[in-house]
Amino acid sequence: MSSPRHPGLAARMSARLAARLQRLRAERRPRGDRGAATARVAGGASALLVMGTVGFIATSCEGGTPFGEPASTVDTVGASGQGISPSVSSDNVATIDAHGEPGAGSTATVPMDIPEDVLEAQRYAADAYDVPWEIIAAIAAKETHSGKYLAEEVPDWDSGVLPGTRNPYGAAGIMQFGVLDPETGEEGGPRGNAANAWGGMPVEDVEDRERHYEVGEVPSEPGVWDYFGIDGNGDGTVNVWDPWDNIVSATFKLAYFRGIAENHRGSGAVADCWNEAGLSDPLDCAVYRHNPASWYVHQVRDLAALYADSDEYEAMPALNISPAAAFSSVDGQQCGDAENAAYQAPWGLSGAVGEAHEAAVQYAHSQVGKPYEWGAEGPGTFDCSGLTMAAWNAAGVSIPRVTTGQWNPDDPGYGSATAIRVLEGELRVSELRPGDLILFHTIEHHASPSHVGLYIGDGQMVDAGNSAVGVRKGPLDTSKWRSVFVGAIRIVPDSEAVEA
Repeated sequence: MSSPRHPGLAARMSARLAARLQRLRAERRPRGDRGAATARVAGGASALLVMGTVGFIATSCEGGTPFGEPASTVDTVGASGQGISPSVSSDNVATIDAHGEPGAGSTATVPMDIPEDVLEAQRYAADAYDVPWEIIAAIAAKETHSGKYLAEEVPDWDSGVLPGTRNPYGAAGIMQFGVLDPETGEEGGPRGNAANAWGGMPVEDVEDRERHYEVGEVPSEPGVWDYFGIDGNGDGTVNVWDPWDNIVSATFKLAYFRGIAENHRGSGAVADCWNEAGLSDPLDCAVYRHNPASWYVHQVRDLAALYADSDEYEAMPALNISPAAAFSSVDGQQCGDAENAAYQAPWGLSGAVGEAHEAAVQYAHSQVGKPYEWGAEGPGTFDCSGLTMAAWNAAGVSIPRVTTGQWNPDDPGYGSATAIRVLEGELRVSELRPGDLILFHTIEHHASPSHVGLYIGDGQMVDAGNSAVGVRKGPLDTSKWRSVFVGAIRIVPDSEAVEA
């Protein structure tokens, strides 16, 4: 690790953060009178970025559990020294005191880089709930490296960041919420039970939720406990894998328990903060409710102190785990058009891609977050082949309706285009182009291929997964997709001279 840029900053930064938190608690602004969150960002992209996402391998994976507590996905085993002052290396990795984290050494290391879209959601949530942005950023960094930790190559150890996945304790998303298994509806996982603080299923329409709260609304009485999942970006869906929903919901949870700690000190919801952990600050208690361990609270405070220093982290390009869906601002003003805002194509469609391919990609991307329904072709719901057909139909090109037909270049459903098999057997993402159909065999004893998605460039695919995850976007070059890959079809519209 590079040497720290600013050793010995702990006292100064901790004092600065403490003063900021005290000021925020004392000066709660009325709704509608919230200024912009004041996160300060250094320019530049981190070397941690690879194809928009990074899969970190925890340093203690070889020794068993990659982290000490059920709610945390990322191991933070560090170097040496007790009572270490928080510091940041030249490559934006924080070194902090481990504060007794089980399985860790005396120090912990956590990457500080924040993807731009994650940072935007954090700022919005901080403003909506008057929760210090630094605390939100620190939790995200500790839990999943701000969404960059995927752990896909660690056997039996999903991080829960990618759509449809949960960590071994049953938690999911950037901030790590306990959720039900999308397939079985059961809590927990093979290593423990993170319960279901999200409430309901991991992905649901707002209208189908048993309970739902507007962004910025915080109930004042104890009893919410298990229904913190809300629609953070106004797209009508509550999705634990949507960064906006996940981050805003986690901030709602922090604000709720902070309020309970302030106003209902004797409530069973917060009693262990005082009695077991010995914490005295309401916000510390809220962090403790996120992950009930005193070492976790102290690590979050250390990381927040570093984030409070303007030079201690860098923004990096957006993860684009899910689209920047239109959302309402805190005062209710609409901030963007959903269809247009969702397609911000950072993938860099190449010059060899024609207008029809771009139109198909744009259509597919704008459907992310919509529900899955077998046999559906849109516009409100889709199955896998219904989505890919609708995407190409939106581009003015007819393709077959079912997955097996889309895999067959001679199918008469390709009425206004030529279909070419460009890959078969081995997934080589570098050879794909935006608009290619990606086919998989995911269902045993079912005709092959049984699933299809649309490649949108930059290693990303959009597909209609199942009723639990709906239409999603995520990295294609993963062990999961490689293991079931069948092949890829390139569509060449009759109206475009695109070299195959």
